[in-house]
Amino acid sequence: MENTKQRLFIIDGMSLLFRSFYAMGSRLTAPDGTPIGAVYGFLKVAIKIFREQNPTHFAICWDLKEKTFRHEVYPLYKANRGETPPEIIPQIFLIQNLVKEMGIPSFAIPGFEADDVAATLAKYFEHYGEVFLVTSDKDYMQIVNDNIKMFSLKKGDEYDIVNDEKVIDYFGVPPNQVIEVLALTGDAVDNIPGVKGIGDKTAAKLISEYHSIENVYENLDKITNKRAKTALENHKEDALLSRYLVTINTSVPMNVSELSLRYTYQNLKTSKTAKAQLESLRMHTLVKNIYSDTPSSQKINLEKNKDEETNKPQTNLFEEKEHHEKFTPVETQPTQSLSSDNSNWNKKNYSLVKTKAQLKQILNRITDPKTLYFALDTETTGLDIIEDTPIGISLCFEEGIAYYIPAHDTHLLGGTLLTEEKNLPEYSPKDVWQGLKEALAQRKAPFAAHNLKYDLHMLKNMGVEIGESPACCTMVAAWLSNPAEGGFSLDFLTLKHFDFQKIPTSALIGKETGRSSMLDVPLSELTEYACEDVDATFRLWTFYQNKLKQNADLQKLFYDMEMPILLLLAEMERNGVHINSEYLGGLTAEIQSTLMKIENEIFSEVGFPFKITSPKQLGDILFDHLKVHEKIGYKGKLARTTQGYKTDAGVLEQFEEHPIVEKIQHHRELSKLLSTYVLVLPKLVKKSTGRVHTHFNQIGTATGRLSSSDPNMQNIPVKTDWGKKVRAAFSASKSNFNIISADYSQIELRVLAHISKDENMIKAFNSGADIHRQTAAQILGKNLDEVTNEERSKAKAINFGIIYGMGAQRLAKQQKISLNDSKKFIERYFTNFSGVKKYLDDQRAQAHEKGLVKTYFGRVRPIPAMFSKNPLEAKLAENMAINSPIQGTAADIMKLGMLAVHKAIVQKKLKTKIILQVHDELVLDGPENEYEEIQKIVKKAMEDCVSFKVPMLVEVGHGINWLEAK
Repeated sequence: MENTKQRLFIIDGMSLLFRSFYAMGSRLTAPDGTPIGAVYGFLKVAIKIFREQNPTHFAICWDLKEKTFRHEVYPLYKANRGETPPEIIPQIFLIQNLVKEMGIPSFAIPGFEADDVAATLAKYFEHYGEVFLVTSDKDYMQIVNDNIKMFSLKKGDEYDIVNDEKVIDYFGVPPNQVIEVLALTGDAVDNIPGVKGIGDKTAAKLISEYHSIENVYENLDKITNKRAKTALENHKEDALLSRYLVTINTSVPMNVSELSLRYTYQNLKTSKTAKAQLESLRMHTLVKNIYSDTPSSQKINLEKNKDEETNKPQTNLFEEKEHHEKFTPVETQPTQSLSSDNSNWNKKNYSLVKTKAQLKQILNRITDPKTLYFALDTETTGLDIIEDTPIGISLCFEEGIAYYIPAHDTHLLGGTLLTEEKNLPEYSPKDVWQGLKEALAQRKAPFAAHNLKYDLHMLKNMGVEIGESPACCTMVAAWLSNPAEGGFSLDFLTLKHFDFQKIPTSALIGKETGRSSMLDVPLSELTEYACEDVDATFRLWTFYQNKLKQNADLQKLFYDMEMPILLLLAEMERNGVHINSEYLGGLTAEIQSTLMKIENEIFSEVGFPFKITSPKQLGDILFDHLKVHEKIGYKGKLARTTQGYKTDAGVLEQFEEHPIVEKIQHHRELSKLLSTYVLVLPKLVKKSTGRVHTHFNQIGTATGRLSSSDPNMQNIPVKTDWGKKVRAAFSASKSNFNIISADYSQIELRVLAHISKDENMIKAFNSGADIHRQTAAQILGKNLDEVTNEERSKAKAINFGIIYGMGAQRLAKQQKISLNDSKKFIERYFTNFSGVKKYLDDQRAQAHEKGLVKTYFGRVRPIPAMFSKNPLEAKLAENMAINSPIQGTAADIMKLGMLAVHKAIVQKKLKTKIILQVHDELVLDGPENEYEEIQKIVKKAMEDCVSFKVPMLVEVGHGINWLEAK
């Protein structure tokens, strides 16, 4: 039967052409003597794919001669590549012309490489079906996932389907960590430096243990390999640069649709012009292969893994025991040991709950007054908080004793288990979830989970609420205790605190198992894995609750702020945000039209078209052709690279007085906006809810600020008019609803005034006057009405800049004044605000003495770099010591404000819901008829959540979308 799945095959054009060239050499020539071996080999592979794989969609991506965005950052990128063999040059034009005649969708985007374009197409199409990247380039392994695989060509007609497991086999790490390994090893072919002295094995070992380059550097003191440690210390900048260079861009700005990628074997066969061209080149075999109706003698099944024969279902690992209904103790389940032996772990007994009587007995322990606390963990079908569900739960009530309760038909008696399991549990999923729901509803004492917020989502998906039971997250406890820990995963913390290596997930569903889901794992293995997780969680909670007791401030923060915020964030994630996809479609067209208009204006001013995205062409146009530097009277030296003039954003800022530079900057802004936000947001909308459900990361920063991902709400641009239009896409969920925005005004400056106790700054805020105009007036000795806008601008720059360690040079550059004037302005500032000066000096001294700083509420921020011998690192650490208490206190105030707002909404039983928290802003969605009441509630709750020497000021607005509300 023919495969009806939608499948897109993407060929990296130049990669396949060069591969074919070196395989075929110059043996084949056209009648006029032109070499055609590479063309023949290229088409042979493509035709074979069409005949044997029956793709529904097809694309070829090409590199261009122009430099890419990588060259802007690193001019020596690919600098050591040799000249292109002269025999292949005519074949490039020949194959591209043939592909065009065949009508095969082809893409080449200026400023980007073929792998960027191919990856963008792959990420776009994965929502429609499967994607196969026809390439052997290991760089592509970084985007491999369940729907995107590599069709890696080998010798002859052989190929290999590269999936997640094979990426791990090759690199020793999963796809999402491939760029970290590549950044350390570098790439001699592309002249990517990497970290000299770090080889493949060392890189894989480091990333496997620390997961990212940042974590590697945060844990340098733990690296015992002296050679590797020295290399890392000497080449940190190279490592970060290399990661940028090896990271494939999956958001290339391009117009593409599922329809435009449709291309089948039948489309290929109908190309008469291409047939005539092939015949003229004497490629009669290819003509026969394409236009013959004879089916291929052998269809290749992409779904078949070459290791399939060795991955047969495992035999039963259970002992067959007679079932005893009245057996009181939960039956001990003998399991195959997957974890490392460690006497300190002192594992006692892990059990599979098999009978209804045992299930009831275990759940009763949740409500037993003697149970001071317990730990809970879920095993699930995936990581999607809305669409995935749990397949079982594990519980631990004392160290070393844990129970696994399957809760999916696949693992229960009468289910659809495909393995040879015997003596399956006899209860139903309903028995589990209803029993757990009733038990948690009665529970008043605490329980713990690692990554609690995720487990709450999974329980919620099964209709289980936690009631009044205080829920505690060991991951948040670890982060709060030491935000510079270096890792907060269960595996990391178990190894760190108990010197015990947990069972890796790859032992169950990755690498050598041949299993893709926890539902495929035999219950014996799943029981040990799940019980070990919950046992580790129980032990960690025992450790961290004792540690928190040693610091009253952190203990209060954990129970009174972080845990309530976790529950609120879970609710906000489930609420989601409504996205107006139709509006974004219109915005896409508007931006594309504007980009075309800008391009035409630039070309008209230059006198001819050129590649705006090509740094070399742009540099030549600006500085050789137009001489923009001369026209604006620029006296400095033009920055150059080995490839030409530098044209990055920092360089162009110096010439923005010239109108064409302003147009180029605008073009760049719109291109990025389109590819990063406008085209991406509609793809993140969940079909089941019609909303975007961002993930709020509670432990993402050391200061306590919240961050978010999928999408990153914090990075949605707001300063430009076009950026603001993106916010208009975030709309009210119903026709009679409003979006409400509540924004703290100058919260960090108000925090600075309070904690520095500077009398003049406190007085300025309490007067209610414009703080920046008031600051300028005090510094300059003027009346408020005498302060010019320029003087206010300088005062504003120093007010905000002082928090981030701004010095005279930065102020001079930002305000375009002399360094001498800048120094005088700062001197006068500190003379008038001596309390601020004292605070800054005290913070530096405290950080130098203790290596840490604290927020107003006692949140600790370790800053080990204060002791660095590197002057730049030490300076950055000083700035961090100044900023962290201010930013961290502001973050804490926002959390207190959120909790106060939520509490008031619940008490008054209103329908309005909190949906977002971005920077200093809280966003809500609710009925229009509640706005007047909500406006008062929000303002009062957020302003009164703290009692400082200066008032907190919250500005509240509303509208049909986020833009109007703001």
